[in-house]
Amino acid sequence: MADETRDLRDVLTGVLLAGLGLAVAGYALATYRLGTPAAMGPGFFPTMLGGVLAALGAAIGLAAWRRTRPEAAPQPKPRAMLAVTAGILAFALTVRALGFVPSAFLLVLCVGMADATNHLPRLLLLGAALTLLSWAIFVFGLGMPLSAFNL
Repeated sequence: MADETRDLRDVLTGVLLAGLGLAVAGYALATYRLGTPAAMGPGFFPTMLGGVLAALGAAIGLAAWRRTRPEAAPQPKPRAMLAVTAGILAFALTVRALGFVPSAFLLVLCVGMADATNHLPRLLLLGAALTLLSWAIFVFGLGMPLSAFNL
């Protein structure tokens, strides 16, 4: 067992994520009113998001602690990093000018380009489906006042 090593990089990543999640949840609880699930206050979402981040960080850290041989480090994929960054920027820069529907559709198209095996017809169908689903969740499910089109 002397030749076995812990995957300390992933353990530390899990600890950092858990710590960040706890800090966000703690700050939100101390600063904002929590409310209830039926009548959410301004601190409800950041508290829940921080809690989820802390739980995921703990899961990553514990899984890495149990793993005794680190897996080969994944190679960075520049195409994927560029596509995801472009999608986020495209959404952020167009959501006010164009509205939610075109911006969400553009986001899906950009992010879908991260995988070289995706083809345009598949991306168009995926974009339409995810945009419709997002619209239904945010507007009808959560009652958010989003403008569909600002053309």
